[in-house]
Amino acid sequence: MNRREKMLAVSLGLLAAGFAAYGAANKLVIKPLMDLNQDARNMTSQIDALSIYALQEPVLQQRLEQAIARTLGQDILTIDGAMRERIVGLLEPSGLLGSHRDEIFNSPPPSQGRKINKQGDIEISRVINVRNAALANIVNFMHLLSSDRRIHRIEGLSLSPQGPGKMNLSLKYTTLAIKLAGRQRATSRPAQAANYGDLLASSDRNAYEPIVARDIFRRYVPSPTPPAIRHSSPIPSAAVQPPRLRLAGLPTLAGKQIVQVFNAANNQVQNYEIGQDLAGATIVAIDCRPMLRPKSGDPRYRSASRVILKIGSEFWAVELGDSIDSKHRMDEGDLPAGLVSVAPEGIQQ
Repeated sequence: MNRREKMLAVSLGLLAAGFAAYGAANKLVIKPLMDLNQDARNMTSQIDALSIYALQEPVLQQRLEQAIARTLGQDILTIDGAMRERIVGLLEPSGLLGSHRDEIFNSPPPSQGRKINKQGDIEISRVINVRNAALANIVNFMHLLSSDRRIHRIEGLSLSPQGPGKMNLSLKYTTLAIKLAGRQRATSRPAQAANYGDLLASSDRNAYEPIVARDIFRRYVPSPTPPAIRHSSPIPSAAVQPPRLRLAGLPTLAGKQIVQVFNAANNQVQNYEIGQDLAGATIVAIDCRPMLRPKSGDPRYRSASRVILKIGSEFWAVELGDSIDSKHRMDEGDLPAGLVSVAPEGIQQ
């Protein structure tokens, strides 16, 4: 073995001896010391937790006692009776009790509660049903429930409208029984925090009044479908009929003055003489004096001749070319001078 090999063997031996010494020291000294250090830390944490608990115990104990004071009892029968009494005490001032006391609690008494933790605390429930009650009374009851300081929870709340301002109410009232270790619950019950009348007259209750005023839980009733609008074609108005009788001419035939009237109904011209009836009037004269047309108001528009009719005691004139319906009444000063002598004797004025 040469010198180099001897130095390598010595180095490997020293390295192996160092690992062996470290393993022995770790097992015999270092690891036990680390375990002791961890145990010391755990003990310190436990001591700190116990110290904190010791400091908080009075506060926690006070909170527990306050919670116990808000329960209705410790056993099922006691709690069920107290719960029924409690609910009736809330229903009556709300106006929901009435004569339906037996119908409200239609669920059987609870035979056993439901455990909620390993300490043995249990929940006890009762189903409440109120039929056809006024919405204002239901709002009163729910407000008193929300203001009640007893430990309780509301489940399965159902409101169904029955009519204008009327509702059915169904809910499950659940309370808690706290098991006490080594101590008894005080039998005295705390007084009410507030009077029910004050609660129902408070501003908190008035905040829910729009629910009652608007009856927002009523069933939606869709608006009736408007009737279909029938766009019937408009009835044409009667066409304005042209004048049926029109004064067509005032000729003289065989020495007689003739009144020619055109009838638009049959497109014929009919001759009339003085003294005959025309459209409910009597022909009394033919006037050939140029005169201003009475309805024009313009001196440029003049009429050369006209026929004069008598209706009752009044004289009317129809200008040549006008319809009989457009006749106009003539004053006494407008009548021709020879009207009386021209008119037949039977129609003289």
